[in-house]
Amino acid sequence: MAKYQNGGGGLRAVRNGAEPYFRCCMHDFETKGGHGGTRTIIQGDLGTGKTTLNNQSIMKFGYLKRISKRDYMNGVPDQPHAETIIGRGRKKDYWNLFLPDNFRRSFGKEIPVRPMRVFIHVNDDITFYEQQEDTDGEERPPRVLKPDIYKYRDITDLYMHIIEGGINVVYPPNDYELSDLLKKRINDLMMKSKEGRKYLQDNQKISVPSVAFWYDIFYFFISDVEEVKEQYPGMKIIKSVVFVFDEAHQIFPSGASKPLWYLVDNFAEDEIIETRRINVSIWADCHDYRFIYWKILGRFNYFIFLKGARSMIKQRLSKIEQSLIDQLPIGTFLIEEKSGEFGKVDFDRIKNPPQALTAKGMK
Repeated sequence: MAKYQNGGGGLRAVRNGAEPYFRCCMHDFETKGGHGGTRTIIQGDLGTGKTTLNNQSIMKFGYLKRISKRDYMNGVPDQPHAETIIGRGRKKDYWNLFLPDNFRRSFGKEIPVRPMRVFIHVNDDITFYEQQEDTDGEERPPRVLKPDIYKYRDITDLYMHIIEGGINVVYPPNDYELSDLLKKRINDLMMKSKEGRKYLQDNQKISVPSVAFWYDIFYFFISDVEEVKEQYPGMKIIKSVVFVFDEAHQIFPSGASKPLWYLVDNFAEDEIIETRRINVSIWADCHDYRFIYWKILGRFNYFIFLKGARSMIKQRLSKIEQSLIDQLPIGTFLIEEKSGEFGKVDFDRIKNPPQALTAKGMK
């Protein structure tokens, strides 16, 4: 396999990667050549800017309907539509950047604030705190955050209250049990008969890691939306979605135990390719690609390398040599399309970012 060589000026000689970066952030469909959902994986060490890049990219996510991305970049007028963001809520998180006061301190008043909603399961009690900066030598107590919170009962309830075109942060249930839908899928995958001792019954309670909840959401988008639409005729179908997963190895682990392994493997084999058709994109990051299930990794079509990332030449997923990655300064990333296009992009720090928030009550 040909490699991107380090000679001839090294990193300085690498072309600008703004165009492939644009393509993985701006999606087009209902157009000639439109390809719907994309899948992007970011890799980088601690402190190399993954969170900063994620938050800046969230502001760029959008979709086009009437013209192709190439025409749009060549100046053909079209108004990009704000894409619906569904982010994974974590115990330590940075979505508080998008709260109005924090957002204006970081980006000014000229950039419009996107609507945001935080989803918590009806059985959970989670409170959000933001540590205040010590500017005068006195320790300040954490500030309680009061975002728009919706307490959902199930996936359908969650879906019907997602803000289309907004930022939606979802916290899975603290105590999650396999849904009947996932039990059926696992039974099918393991070819279990209803008479078998290991058959998963509908009324059987099976506690699993809360990350399995995301597979419930994936399958809902892929196969269940149209069925639910028949039950709720007034339900609005979300046109284009980006799932944002920080620490993606927890969603797509390289070594999952059963029954989660069946869900991860089946998603990698079959379901993830359906996300393109239904205009669902995945934007994920990790410290090391080796923590991601190898079949999933092979389904991504954009790879972003930050300082401290590992080359994936040996896995035949990338052509970028380790020596080139090692030259990256903080504030620059390499982006590579699976088709072979490759470039570098500079990005800035976020001014006056808030301290990380803590989700108290989340397991």
